[in-house]
Amino acid sequence: FSIRRLCIMALFVALQIVLARYLSYQISHSTRISLANVPNLLVGIWLGPISGAFTAMTSDILGMLLQPSSGVYFPPMTLTPMLLALSAGYLYRWFGRDKFIWALPAALLLGEVASALYGTLALTWYYQFFVKQTTFAALLALRMPWKMVLSILDTLVCCLLHKLLYERILKRTIDYEL
Repeated sequence: FSIRRLCIMALFVALQIVLARYLSYQISHSTRISLANVPNLLVGIWLGPISGAFTAMTSDILGMLLQPSSGVYFPPMTLTPMLLALSAGYLYRWFGRDKFIWALPAALLLGEVASALYGTLALTWYYQFFVKQTTFAALLALRMPWKMVLSILDTLVCCLLHKLLYERILKRTIDYEL
């Protein structure tokens, strides 16, 4: 990691913490509306999946330390944003980056699906069932419609930011990693 890459990662950690903890709306005890995935997705596709996973892990742990939302830290839940950044970064590279116009939206949406399947359907249900006694059907009915809407919104915002910022700022200064 170069100094420039670490500084950009630190900016995205701060942006993710602000979006997740302070600029979000809590609908219920298990559902929150926010654009907190956007920084993790952008780091995953701009700086590479390893940098994206490290940024997601750091922002999740620091965000929980700054403002605990449930009072209990459940370490496997940190894997959900890490998986999001990893899968989006690797899929974007696998689809051929800028060769195809559909590569970026496809990588972002598939990364969101992988994260939703692992995070929402597996870990969140496990956590909610044992800590708050929420059933799987209730969790699925509460979270999945919002997750689909937020996945599409995250993809649109990331595509717009990628088009506006990547060529002008980051492509000139940062090399992509494997």
